[in-house]
Amino acid sequence: MPSASLKPLLFLLPVLIVAGCSAAETPAASAHDSVTYEIRVVDELSRPIAGATVWVLGQATYRTDLRPADLARLVRRYSADVDFIFTGDVHGFEWVLRTGTDGAVRYTRPDKDVHGLPRVRTSFAGLKRGFRPAQVDDDAPNNSRRQILLRLQAESGAAIDPRMDEFDRIRARANPGNDVDDPMATHRKLDREDDTRLRALAAALENDGRPDDAAAIYYNLAYLPSVDGDSEETSAGIARAIINGLSGSEPRSIADLERAWLLARGHPMLEYDAMMTTYLGQGLELMSEKGVQQRRAYLAEAEKLIQKYGERLRPYDYGGLEWAHVANGEFEAGCSALRTFHDFDPSIADAKTWTRYVEDFQHQVRQHGGPAKMPCEIEGVPAPGS
Repeated sequence: MPSASLKPLLFLLPVLIVAGCSAAETPAASAHDSVTYEIRVVDELSRPIAGATVWVLGQATYRTDLRPADLARLVRRYSADVDFIFTGDVHGFEWVLRTGTDGAVRYTRPDKDVHGLPRVRTSFAGLKRGFRPAQVDDDAPNNSRRQILLRLQAESGAAIDPRMDEFDRIRARANPGNDVDDPMATHRKLDREDDTRLRALAAALENDGRPDDAAAIYYNLAYLPSVDGDSEETSAGIARAIINGLSGSEPRSIADLERAWLLARGHPMLEYDAMMTTYLGQGLELMSEKGVQQRRAYLAEAEKLIQKYGERLRPYDYGGLEWAHVANGEFEAGCSALRTFHDFDPSIADAKTWTRYVEDFQHQVRQHGGPAKMPCEIEGVPAPGS
């Protein structure tokens, strides 16, 4: 199961780990089950697309409820932000892959994902600037090898700066394939030559009036630390590392991230992160009884962004509202926020986990002087104790 970064409220939300089962259709599972996918991304003329992004979301032993429509929803909402999304950023069970120079990438659903499933449903979406996204939904026998072809159609009239294609190739080289064997991306590194080249590309794009393209490169530089990276143990650096899931609090990575926030024009998630970091940087006071005014300010800004951008924000951006309301003694508002979080994207957790979220909400209410058993009903979610 992917390790979700759950940004920006990493320390406020439960971990999305659930268990499930599947009805048997075929002989008993082997000692170790898996399905391997050979994925190719090509254009209309079957030419390979190097550095394309592939999003993967599928049924697992612990999430037999996931459906192709769940990935289609992510594609509809977030394909314009593809350069700013890594594994788990918008959905805790989604993997993000990159194709190599041959337009191919291999992906294996391991035993921990598919053990005991007679068949494995997995959906794949191919994304690349200048092309319309394409999705393929696969239903495979367990312990099989599959060929997945994602054929992308060019956007009519799309003008893509060739420097962004070079960025895609460098990014794929620095973080090849996928993070299945390295879910925390601890091996993700840029060599000195590629780091230098990306910085030159970003500066040139910025100077040429292409701020969003430059922001994409700076953002990825923050997550692709150079071999020259150093560390900084300041509270501000640690706060930014927490909020963005950075592997360390390297000063240059933080500077790159801030540059991306400053330059980005059409990416609501970055705007939300920049806002939220100002509150996380206030440290424990935000969490304390004295933090009422900070939490009210955070809620006001978050609601303003929600009204402005709606579904282009991440599910987890909605998740922190419940906590802040409850901490302020606004229990009805907290329950309403929890319902909104669920309704925005129920697929980020199964029904049992949503029930645990309700239980956690009730526990928080008690901690903050509320009723011993405050009801908070969510349609389709079993009530605690039912």
